[in-house]
Amino acid sequence: MPRLFTAVLSLLLLTGCSSHEKAPQLRSAAQLRSNVGQSIRVVGTARYLKASGPSVAGTDFEIRVYPTNAWGPELDGKPVEVTGRLNDTHSITPPDPSINPGEYWLSNATWTPQLESKP
Repeated sequence: MPRLFTAVLSLLLLTGCSSHEKAPQLRSAAQLRSNVGQSIRVVGTARYLKASGPSVAGTDFEIRVYPTNAWGPELDGKPVEVTGRLNDTHSITPPDPSINPGEYWLSNATWTPQLESKP
């Protein structure tokens, strides 16, 4: 019996216990407030402004992305999927003084390009 337990424990440690599910997708601005502090995913359009850095635009919202070197102007207008922790100025001190009160941002963001849809 101890060998079986050791074998199962070893297998779990080697393969990992965590699931590889994607974070929940944020689809509208109405979901922002209820998801603060959570890891979320946004499928949208990459934006880049020299003054503020990268952001991702959904259907009816736009969220700044940190780190600010996540992407540059070459990605502006391209479809992306971005995952990160959703923050707002009411729950945490912003990483940048240019963030306005009530503004949201994604921290520790990672992104992947999405295929562009053909008309």
